[in-house]
Amino acid sequence: DMKVAVAQLALDNKDYTNAQAQIEDARAVLNDPQQQSQALYILAEAKYQTALAAKATEKTTWQDIAIAYMRVVALFPDKARASDALAGTAACYEQMKDTDKATSIYQQVIKQYPHAPAAKTAQDALARLKTGN
Repeated sequence: DMKVAVAQLALDNKDYTNAQAQIEDARAVLNDPQQQSQALYILAEAKYQTALAAKATEKTTWQDIAIAYMRVVALFPDKARASDALAGTAACYEQMKDTDKATSIYQQVIKQYPHAPAAKTAQDALARLKTGN
């Protein structure tokens, strides 16, 4: 729990390299599904934020990050970070300029996780995509 908490703190503080390192260091002892889902989400989010900061434009970069997010959704669909990870996947498709796929995934977030904060994020993103901003 401590390593995941430290990694989350590093992520919150925009120290993405440290967040990833904390998870990598703790990988062998993460046995609880909640810890595992949180750790996978932290890794995906750190990669996403790093790519955003670097203004990455390579489609393969965003595809790899989308896959990292989808691991959370596929392995832990009922855990707290699944909705955020699905929204993160949609955001990756936005970065790839695939608005149809992003729209579809944002709609899935709203349908699957209507009460999660990610549903509001998805609604806002859909409104933004609709207006072309």
